[in-house]
Amino acid sequence: MSQFAHKTDNWAAMGDFNVIRYPFEKISNTPPILSELFYFSSCLQASGLDDMNGSGCDFTWFNKQEIATRVYSKLDRVLVNDSWLHHFSQTTTHFLSPGTYDHSPALLTFHDNDSPKKHFKFLNCWTEYPDFKRIITDCWRTSQVGNSMFKLMSKLKKVKQRLKNLHASHFANISNRVKDKRAELSQCYQSLQASPTSDY
Repeated sequence: MSQFAHKTDNWAAMGDFNVIRYPFEKISNTPPILSELFYFSSCLQASGLDDMNGSGCDFTWFNKQEIATRVYSKLDRVLVNDSWLHHFSQTTTHFLSPGTYDHSPALLTFHDNDSPKKHFKFLNCWTEYPDFKRIITDCWRTSQVGNSMFKLMSKLKKVKQRLKNLHASHFANISNRVKDKRAELSQCYQSLQASPTSDY
């Protein structure tokens, strides 16, 4: 894979890589093998590939066993290089529900490049989510290979991706939902003004 690390071609590699990249990408009674994570991360770094922003299922594989031996892992991913991100900046990935299968299908979508690109914004409402602190802690405890600045940027990038996934799963269209609730509140207030003694 490292042979095309510095090529200008648009590269995307997607599928089941049969290994996780970060410790928090696996839920199991047995800990992940750190050497496998190290070799996989080193391979991606040498190849100039990184995870594309995605939404949907965080864990893309499930062994469908009882609780004692149950395992959830992120084995499927879409990897792209910088050239791909430059030419297809509006591409998105969504991991669908596995249904009767043990893997989550990855849906790669090409959007109109003329559409405005959304910038990342931190929403205070995320902090009210019960698992918010755990998400941040898990990202910050990930093991990274490289100098201090690279480790910092990698962890910040992971935090950003996890928060975007959280937003897509639980806070999608939050602005429109707030507007709708304000409109409902305004309607109730108008009704109350018209009939002050009514029970609203």
